[in-house]
Amino acid sequence: MIILPRELLTPKDAHRSIGFQGCTIIESCFYENILKDVAYLSEHELIYIISGQIILKNENKEIHLKRGESVLIKKGAFFEFKKLGKIIGEDYESLLFFINSEFIKEFIQIYGLQNQSHQATKASMIKLDKSAILDGFMVSLFPYFNELNKKEEEVLRLKTFELLFHLSNTNRHIFDFFFQLTDNSNLSLVRTMETFYTKNMMLEEFAELSGRSLATFKREFKKVFHDTPGKWLKKKRLEYARELLLTTGKKPTSIYLESGFEDYAHFSKSYKQHFGYNPSETI
Repeated sequence: MIILPRELLTPKDAHRSIGFQGCTIIESCFYENILKDVAYLSEHELIYIISGQIILKNENKEIHLKRGESVLIKKGAFFEFKKLGKIIGEDYESLLFFINSEFIKEFIQIYGLQNQSHQATKASMIKLDKSAILDGFMVSLFPYFNELNKKEEEVLRLKTFELLFHLSNTNRHIFDFFFQLTDNSNLSLVRTMETFYTKNMMLEEFAELSGRSLATFKREFKKVFHDTPGKWLKKKRLEYARELLLTTGKKPTSIYLESGFEDYAHFSKSYKQHFGYNPSETI
C-alpha cells in the first residue's frame, strides 16, 4: 500500500511536480504493461488520464478511465488501482492534482457558491464528464513543470480555481461533492491506527493521516486507547510479529521489518521483555 501524495514526492520516485499554496500537481508516467497497488489519500485527488488507462476500485465501486477522462476522489479514501500501459499499446501517463480542504473552501468563497440541495453522498470517487476546456487546461500545465516562479504560482493557482468552477458548472452531480470536500470531520483514530500500525512512521505522520494536529492526536489517543501511542504501537507490533512467527513459518530476521520495527536488535530485546522468551523460541 502507498500513501499519496507523500510517496510520489520522495527522491526515489523523482516524479515531476509543481506546487502552490493548497495544491500539488504531479506528472505520473508508467512505461511497462501493468502496475497494481492499493493507495490511501491524505489529500483530495483529481486524476486526469493523458494516455493509457487506469482501473480504480473502492468498496463496491469500479471506475475505468481512458485518455481524456478524469475522476475526483475524497481525502481519506482507500482504493485499488491498476495502471494499463504497453499492454494496451501506449505508455501510461496522467496528471494528479492533490488539493487540500482549505483550497476548496477558498474556491467556494471566491466564486460565491452556495450549497442549495444539501444532498449527501457516501461515494468517495466521482467520474467527471469529458470536456475540451479540461483537456486544454491540462495541456497548458506542461511548461510550468520546467520552472515555476512566484508570479506563475499565483497564475496557476487562479487557473486551478477556474478549472474547479468549470467542473462545478459542467458536472452538476458533483456540485455537492465539492462542499463535502470541505468537511473537517476527522478520520477515525481507530481506523487509522489499525490500518497503519505496521508502518515505521513518526507520530507526526500518524497524526497527519488521522487529520489531527500532533497535540490533539496524543490527547485523543489516550482517551481512546488508554495508553500512549508509543507503548500501544510497540505492543501491537510485537503481537503481530508473534502471529507471523506462529502462522507463516518465517524466521524472526525476516519479519521484524514487516512488523514495523526498524532494528532487529531492538525488536528481539522488546520481544523477550514482552513475552518472556526470544523470537526464535516462539512455538
